[in-house]
Amino acid sequence: MSAPRDDELVAEAQERVMTVLDRTKEKVDAVIREAEEEVDRIRREVHAATGIDISGAPSPESPAVMDVQLGDLAILAKNCRHVLAVVELLGEHVRLGSTQTVGAVAKAGVDLQTAAAAVHHLQQSGFFAGEGDGS
Repeated sequence: MSAPRDDELVAEAQERVMTVLDRTKEKVDAVIREAEEEVDRIRREVHAATGIDISGAPSPESPAVMDVQLGDLAILAKNCRHVLAVVELLGEHVRLGSTQTVGAVAKAGVDLQTAAAAVHHLQQSGFFAGEGDGS
């Protein structure tokens, strides 16, 4: 096969994969919506029958925008810069809807130096557990 034909086949395959991922995301979203509706129905039934609210503990409230502490904002900015560095390093591999993992790209999609830098930045971001952290 010629290189242009290979490129064409790869582009077509990538498009087909993205189409499958888009359809899968739609199905997953629908299942999640159905599950949420079912859970809400069950909670309403229990409350109506017993007067007991089984909704669980409310989530902690987020601070209002004007109440965000600047020190916290600085930490968040530093952590986000690490994540953005990974996005830059992995470039074309980072797409909405992609189910490919950083590990898979590190093993077969980028050179060793790029993979190591991406992993380092993700670890430094504080958003993700490293190897052996129980994740």
